[in-house]
Amino acid sequence: MGILYALLPAIFWGSIVLISVKLGGNAYQQTLGITLGAFLFSIGAYLIKMPELTPLIFAVSVISGIFWSIGQMNQLSSVAFLGVSKAVPLSTGMQLVSTTLFGVIVFKEWQTMTVILIGSCAILLIIAGVVMTSLGQKKSGGNSGGNFKKGIIILLISTVGYVGDMSSF
Repeated sequence: MGILYALLPAIFWGSIVLISVKLGGNAYQQTLGITLGAFLFSIGAYLIKMPELTPLIFAVSVISGIFWSIGQMNQLSSVAFLGVSKAVPLSTGMQLVSTTLFGVIVFKEWQTMTVILIGSCAILLIIAGVVMTSLGQKKSGGNSGGNFKKGIIILLISTVGYVGDMSSF
């Protein structure tokens, strides 16, 4: 049962773009809805667990939330230019690569040559998978090259927001 609880956030958070697009609204409304839902859930979790809430923890949480909102808003905005089937794999791949590189550069996580080789191969495979996923799909009628470039720029901003969220601690 514990594994099921551990998988629930990945399942629900991984499908949040799909659910948001299906429910409708613009990127601002979708981000607001997600934020309000997370806020209500966090109030319930706070009342159950009652964690320590120092000014430092509160400040880091606010900064993290600002970065997250930048990431989420831009990820949802990119769907208008790329479509869900391109935006989600591109966003996921960008986040995986950037957070891995952040850990390598800032936290010096890769120390041995074996880990460096395996990690580098893994990053290259992720990049190859993202490229094949995004380029392997036929262009839809309204998805011109300019829209693709604009969508990629928005996703890059989104990725900076998500990396800033994860690294703000």
